[in-house]
Amino acid sequence: DVASLLGDARRDTDPDLRAPLLARFAATTGLAPDAVAQGAAALGAQRNLKILGLFARLARRDGKPQYLALLPRVWARLTADLADPGLAPLAAFVARTLPPPDAAVRARIADPAA
Repeated sequence: DVASLLGDARRDTDPDLRAPLLARFAATTGLAPDAVAQGAAALGAQRNLKILGLFARLARRDGKPQYLALLPRVWARLTADLADPGLAPLAAFVARTLPPPDAAVRARIADPAA
């Protein structure tokens, strides 16, 4: 989907591509540009929340600590998606529930005894 193309967890995408690609998608599908942008943000937030959990599991349970280095990138993408006004309730929930993956949080995830 367009949201996945614009927000890959492992690769950077030129941020200047986002608006034109979403506009083209809206024009091609006949959907309202605002609805496409909000939908892309919602899908991106959902995907990034899932990826945060998967990467934490891969690091902790499966002994693949290299995934911890990707958590800040995914968190930044999640934060950008949650800036959409339509996602304010989810943004508030995430702010109350999930700590940003700073070095201390990543170290806790990596430690199976924690």
